[in-house]
Amino acid sequence: MPEKLLSETPDLQPRATWLLAALATIVAMNTVPDVAHYFEHRWPLVSLGAAVAIWIFVASQQRRSWRDPMAPALWLLFSAYLLHGFEVDGIDLLGREFYFQTHVLETRGIDLSAGEIMRMNTVSMYVFFLCGIWGGDRYRFAGIAAASLPLANGTMHIINSVMLLEYTPGLATSIVMFLPGAVWYLARAYRVLGVSPWLVAAGVAYAAFGHVALLPLCVLLESPMWLMMSFPVIPLLASILLSRRKKSAGLAAAS
Repeated sequence: MPEKLLSETPDLQPRATWLLAALATIVAMNTVPDVAHYFEHRWPLVSLGAAVAIWIFVASQQRRSWRDPMAPALWLLFSAYLLHGFEVDGIDLLGREFYFQTHVLETRGIDLSAGEIMRMNTVSMYVFFLCGIWGGDRYRFAGIAAASLPLANGTMHIINSVMLLEYTPGLATSIVMFLPGAVWYLARAYRVLGVSPWLVAAGVAYAAFGHVALLPLCVLLESPMWLMMSFPVIPLLASILLSRRKKSAGLAAAS
């Protein structure tokens, strides 16, 4: 591609200020008492609107605008998770509003508040995707781990529905969006981009561990913000450290 054309191509790679602004907004949404109370039962509707906004954003961009070829797919997986949040904690396919809170209490005996459910989604899950999108092609593991979230979460929803022999909130988006989208992303990262299968396996394992361990830890520790934020940020930090280590090793070898 000519140099002039490259210089005119917009770079859609988010900057650090973008990530920090998004994190600050989510933290404020969950920690400022009046704001948190306002959004406790409204965040699924916000998620629905954000999903539509992501579709419009991705559709409006030219393919050459993306520095990271996997970025559009990760944005769309993020939108799938936003829709999933609406099905689980907003209105499910049976027309039940905010039923997940009742469902968890009836099936697992866990009494979650509306605020705890909001934190688990908007802090733990949504920040995961923001970190993966920001990491892009520089810190690939963050995106791999984020893309593994729908795979782990969708699998758990399907298993839960099979065990109960009934529709449970989140089943539809798990089958239609989560599993196909996550498998496609991870397979493409491995086959087309040459991402190490060990890196893919590590991302899937981390997402699975998080889903198994996060809910009990939240109940045990009363959903502290540091735990909610640590879960999605750790893969990004690990990816940054790994990248710098490889770069240092390369410089040492060159010298």
